[in-house]
Amino acid sequence: MENPFEFHEEDTIIACVGDNGGTTDEDIRNGFKRTVELLTESLKTGSEVEDLLVYPIVYNARHSIELSLKIVIKMLWRIEEKKGICYSEEILKERKKELHTHSIECLYKLACDKKNIDRRVPAYFENIEDMIHFYYFDEEGDAFKYELNKEDEPHMIKNKISHVSIELLETEFKEVMKKFDDLIYFLDNCIFEYSLGTFTKSLSRADIWDISKRLPVYEEWRTEKFKEVNEAYSVLSDPDKKSKYDRFGHAGVDPNGMGGAGFGGFGGAGGFGGFEDIFDMFGSAFGGGFGGGQQRRSNQPRKGRDLQKAITITFEEAAFGTSKKIELSKYVQCPTCKGEGAKPGTTKKTCPKCGGSGQISQAQRTPFGQFQTVTTCDQCGGSGKIIEEPCPDCKGQGKVKKNVTISVDIPAGVDNESVIPIRGQGEPGINGGPAGDLYIVLNVKPHKVFKRRGADLYLEMPISFDQAALGAEIIVPTLDGKVSYKVPAGTQPGTTFRLKDKGIKYLKREANGDLYVKVNIEVPTKLNHKQKKAIEDMAKELTDDCYQKKSSFKEKF
Repeated sequence: MENPFEFHEEDTIIACVGDNGGTTDEDIRNGFKRTVELLTESLKTGSEVEDLLVYPIVYNARHSIELSLKIVIKMLWRIEEKKGICYSEEILKERKKELHTHSIECLYKLACDKKNIDRRVPAYFENIEDMIHFYYFDEEGDAFKYELNKEDEPHMIKNKISHVSIELLETEFKEVMKKFDDLIYFLDNCIFEYSLGTFTKSLSRADIWDISKRLPVYEEWRTEKFKEVNEAYSVLSDPDKKSKYDRFGHAGVDPNGMGGAGFGGFGGAGGFGGFEDIFDMFGSAFGGGFGGGQQRRSNQPRKGRDLQKAITITFEEAAFGTSKKIELSKYVQCPTCKGEGAKPGTTKKTCPKCGGSGQISQAQRTPFGQFQTVTTCDQCGGSGKIIEEPCPDCKGQGKVKKNVTISVDIPAGVDNESVIPIRGQGEPGINGGPAGDLYIVLNVKPHKVFKRRGADLYLEMPISFDQAALGAEIIVPTLDGKVSYKVPAGTQPGTTFRLKDKGIKYLKREANGDLYVKVNIEVPTKLNHKQKKAIEDMAKELTDDCYQKKSSFKEKF
């Protein structure tokens, strides 16, 4: 017989491998992906082989996801390198070992640990875990590869799987692969940016380009207005402030916590929900920048300012969920004038200076030629309207400060620094725009006994010497109450037992984490004469062979 793993010119189908191609994780991942597509498509022709093809379909889909995560992790590490983040050789070796796992859950956690390396990355992770958590049960990647597991138990029976919906799997798989494709494509571009040095330590090329378009003419660079740009940049260039802004919007960088000026001068402009809004503010203050580009009119409806409120809850409340009533002082729409700012019965008049546009266009000569600039009308403040008779209650502001009580439903499974958005509970919008949002930031008190990692709980529990040596039924505390657990004879110090589903509920799915119990064997410290004599008699009967670690240690010398 001819060797198929050799090149045969007469063959009609030749595949390139090794040095000729198909050697990267990306190639193999795409091969798995394409196999799923071809196999699921073949089932639509009416063939009755679902029960056979389901195994390679799920196997290939699962390994496509596994390799996608490994590719993402490596790319995130590349970005770290490009940013100048260095690790010791020992840490780098340990990090490479972490990729040897087949567990999709572990790989996803590894990816999440590094996703904040660039502030743009987390958005690409949205909904990925919800799409891949179905595969968490298959830690070794062999459930659809072999009939039996390492314990000689049928995989499918062990995992209580009796049916697989091929059509649903196909739809879900396409969605998650699209998510990974977008993420990998972005990371590739991100690596390219850092390689070229075109991504600064604080701002992306896109951010810098937007700022350049909004910059005022050179003559205004020393004016009071330009200080606002510097103050805004100080927020964007500070990693901590920038992170808070990305998560909470204006509320996250507000120095007063609730309704302060923020950005040292943008407070009166209402809230903003992204970089576009910030640069729109640049444009309203300084004009269209170089070339008079497109900009949003000052009198257009704008979203109100987002607010942030931190509250403290107990460990149990985070685990099981709760409802809280919070009080905060914020601006609300003036009930007297309904947010118009004008005295009831009167109307606003069109600004005579800007004709209702809220903006004034001017031509300015600069060393680089003549540029058209657009500035906010100083007579109407950009609203396009003049209030001749202000509302007596809000003084023309259209809003008044008020203490309000808001009910917050906290779902089970939240963690420390979890954020609960409450839409429309921020400050009133500008010019009829929607109200801002309220972000509740949770501070979870630590538990006296349990430690938490995600949905898993960890507990260190003392047991006696005789319980460890002879085995015993022990009572283990859980969040749901006490449970009984059989400690096997010969249990060693530091042994960790896993109690399945005794952890905390996952935030986004109907499942619980696990409880890991580490036993610490306690040596008695107070012994009477009779007790000492009993231990001495026992010691005489015990040989080194009774102690596994002691005997193996002696064999090394």
